[in-house]
Amino acid sequence: MLEREGVAISRMQRAYKAATAASIAELEALEERIAEREANGEDPSQTILWMRQRIIDNIEELGRNLQAFAVEGATITADGQLESAILANEASVGMVEAAAGRKPAGVSLGSSWTNLPDEQLQAFVGFSGDGSPLGVLFETIPQVTTDAMQMALVQGISLGEGPRTVARRVRKAADIGRSRAETIARTEMIRSAREAQRQLYTQNYAVQGYRRQATQDSRVCLACLALSGTLHKTDEIMPSHVNCRCVMVPATMSWAEITGDSSIPDTRPPVATPERILAGLSDADKVAIMGPQRYAMYMEGKPLADFVQVVPNQDWGPNTRVRPLRELI
Repeated sequence: MLEREGVAISRMQRAYKAATAASIAELEALEERIAEREANGEDPSQTILWMRQRIIDNIEELGRNLQAFAVEGATITADGQLESAILANEASVGMVEAAAGRKPAGVSLGSSWTNLPDEQLQAFVGFSGDGSPLGVLFETIPQVTTDAMQMALVQGISLGEGPRTVARRVRKAADIGRSRAETIARTEMIRSAREAQRQLYTQNYAVQGYRRQATQDSRVCLACLALSGTLHKTDEIMPSHVNCRCVMVPATMSWAEITGDSSIPDTRPPVATPERILAGLSDADKVAIMGPQRYAMYMEGKPLADFVQVVPNQDWGPNTRVRPLRELI
């Protein structure tokens, strides 16, 4: 999954660079021309006016180029969604067998496992979490980017920054669209894989539900940590957040239950609860994840579940949220 995501992100970066290359080059050249005007002793106020008009023209041109990128970005993400769904389709039987514990010799889910047909996999492609076309999300990128560049221009001038500093500030703001495009691609590819898994779990008798499992290292976010190990029905969408890395581990029958052979021991792996994850982390890691004040509350007995809240989100579905300190004190 990470490999496929990396390929999609690389395609996205190349497409965005191609769409913005001319404008970025012009802004870089603008900084040099400003330096020349300053070296020639030209009136700073006139230089600022000259710079302002050229940046405005540049922003308008960039916006037009990003409209074409929005179409390409949606296509790249849709390709990634299909690849993610296919991967989930292919890998899920192995995940279920692993979740059932140490597999007895000669036993497999085999022909009893139901894969998703091609037309069902296609249903995950081209749409975002709220059911709208991916293009709707990507259509926001030109406006978000040009708004950020215009704000950088206004802020720089209002703060009294020099023309070169302002131009540099605007150039950095042009990268905001790339970051948003990557976030959309990652989030929607992961969602596609999860939805394929969820539907597979629903259709197969050995799966009784699924458990959320957070990344078991110091990079885990507090919301994911607090919810790790929670049990969900197969018809329930897993609450998530943008760039969430949690996985849906199938909650399965044991091999004894699957085969009807009661002599097979139950070797299903332990659940990745918050306590189990925290046991493998240092105190410094725990403070970095929770923050000093929340960590102090946790050490005083406040449950981790109190630090997180699930809220609806029209774009991304059920969304996990770390509650701000003011709500906890």
